[in-house]
Amino acid sequence: MESISFDPRSINNLLDQLKNQTGIEFNCYRRNFLERRIKSRMIRLGLNTDKSYLDYILTNPQEIDLFLERFTINYSYFFRNIEIFNKLCEIIFACKNEKFQIPSVNYEYITDLSIFDKIRRSYAYKESGLKIWSCPCASGEEPYSLVMVLEQIKEEIGEFPNYEITASDIDKNIIKIARTGIYGAESLKETPHNYISTYFTKFDDRLGPKFLINNDIKRKVEFIIEDVTRGHNKDQKYDIIFCRYLLIYINRDFRENLLRIIENHLAPGGLLVLGKTETLLNSKLSFKLLDGKNHFYIKM
Repeated sequence: MESISFDPRSINNLLDQLKNQTGIEFNCYRRNFLERRIKSRMIRLGLNTDKSYLDYILTNPQEIDLFLERFTINYSYFFRNIEIFNKLCEIIFACKNEKFQIPSVNYEYITDLSIFDKIRRSYAYKESGLKIWSCPCASGEEPYSLVMVLEQIKEEIGEFPNYEITASDIDKNIIKIARTGIYGAESLKETPHNYISTYFTKFDDRLGPKFLINNDIKRKVEFIIEDVTRGHNKDQKYDIIFCRYLLIYINRDFRENLLRIIENHLAPGGLLVLGKTETLLNSKLSFKLLDGKNHFYIKM
């Protein structure tokens, strides 16, 4: 990779061309992240300057889709950081039963959560229910994991509000995979066995075993294609937003803009869940830390 050279003017022209072709705001991403993704394609093509790659794109428009496959952040699996899902369960149980104690959670804010009243008085929220947004959702593992968790909670505590999950990603091809709901064994490496036996059908493929998630789970998630750095396509306030492992790729200038988009779509008392390596330190927005270990925040 060191033999590849980038000229500031040429790479800006390249990013402008990519934006014109895709509508994606590449300038909001960290420059070193962009350069690594571009270099990866250039090495594959045997090119050593950003200008030569720009020329290649202009004469080979199919390269745009190939670049996007490398650019988008699609690494995911079911129940990634399973402790996050366990902690969400604990918070929900605490909303249902005030005697339920949770280590590491700031109890001062539990009753301020927008889900608190909805769960405590679920009979009054049969129609509106819980609103949840997963972004970016990659190939659907995160939102489907949330559905499975909520279905298990419903079985345990009985009376529970309805819920709607919206999942969005920038990559149209990965959204197709999510809607199809077929996964390899690697995607289920952290999935508890009882979830696999309850919610998946296993079948053999020429490349190895595959797992099809059942239709009842798939129907609980609405997948949409969007670039969240430019805004959200739904006019909706959410009780819970999972936005994990996106902020680490956003540069400092655009980070606050992205957080403001998320804040504007989070209901008062809404719960924001970030990745394990992401925090809201120095943010000027209206979030308070609910669980520092697992990076749960509440909108105040």
